Formats: sequence, structure tokens, C-alpha cells
Amino acid sequence: MTLQIQEFEDLIPDNKTRDIGQFLDEILTIAKDLTVVNEPAFKKITEIYSESKIYENQIEFLRKQWNAPDQQRINARNDQAKKLLNPLKEIQSIAKSKSAGYHHMLEEANRREAESIREAVEMLGLEEVPYVPPMAKTIRSEGAVVYSKTIRKFRITDESKVPAKYLTVDHDAVARAIDMGISEIPGIEVYEEKVIQMRTR
Repeated sequence: MTLQIQEFEDLIPDNKTRDIGQFLDEILTIAKDLTVVNEPAFKKITEIYSESKIYENQIEFLRKQWNAPDQQRINARNDQAKKLLNPLKEIQSIAKSKSAGYHHMLEEANRREAESIREAVEMLGLEEVPYVPPMAKTIRSEGAVVYSKTIRKFRITDESKVPAKYLTVDHDAVARAIDMGISEIPGIEVYEEKVIQMRTR
């Protein structure tokens, strides 16, 4: 929905009758079409920039004012939800941990049973080992199902041997180091580049 000038009160005093979107589109077109090759054109583009910053600041101020009550309600709802969600997440974490412990206990009992049968077979000199069924991977109860799942993980044992394609550069750390005056980093070229910045007076 297009915002009307009236919603911005005295934001653009000379254009009360025009839609603000249309007004800004017109200014944008002027900025795009303006060829800055002389002093008057430079003066014009800097005036457009300065005015755009004024409008931006006013719109941002009004936006924050309009959003403040909603943001307060959102924050209050989030705080209330956290009070309820935090204990629920803790309950779930405890339940998972204790269920995993029970699962491990059953696995260990199954392993001990198989080991004792193997020892008995050796002691008795039997050639055929009795079949011990493996423990079920899924344990069901009325409330939930607990199951084991094998997932692949990794840990770094020797970073110097890791192929370069799996290593990433911490760009933020490099930028901070350069800001602090470091000018030489192995494998990184530190160079200067001119950038033009503008600010309102």
C-alpha cells in the first residue's frame, strides 16, 4: 500500500497533494539522469543527497514511533513465551538424556549377555555358538519412541593436513586486524582503495 504524504505530516511541505512514492520516484529519476560534469550539476546532486538524508531520518523516526507499541507487545509476548518454553525445553532435554541412558543400559546388558554366552561356549568346548538376537534399535512406549541412529561426525586431528578447500578465512578477523594497523598477513594482500563517502553538513 502506498503511503500518502499526509501520513508524514510536514515531511514534504510543498508536495501535500502528491503521493510520496511518486515524489520519491521523480527525485530518483532526476538523480539517475543527472550527468555530473560541472559545478552546478555537482551542487544539484549533493542537494538531492542532503534532502534524501533528511527524508530518510524523518521516515525512520516515524517508523520507529509507529512500531514502538507493536514492538513492546511483541517483546512482552516473547518474554511470556520464553517463561513457558524454557522449562519445556529443559524437560525435553532431561527426557532425551535419561532415555539415551536407558538405551545405553540395555545395549550394555545385551553386550554382557552375548559375552557371557561366548565365554560359556569356550569353557564347554562347544563348536556352535547359540544365536543371541541383537537388541532392537527402537524402544516404544506410550509416550514416545526411542531409537538409535548412527550419524557421521568429525574432529580435526591435524589441521595442517586438512585440504585447503575445507578451510575458510575469517574475513571479520582479518578486517579487524587491518583496522588495528596490521599490514602483512601471510597469504593475504593488504591493499588500499579509495572510496568516496558523503555526509550531510
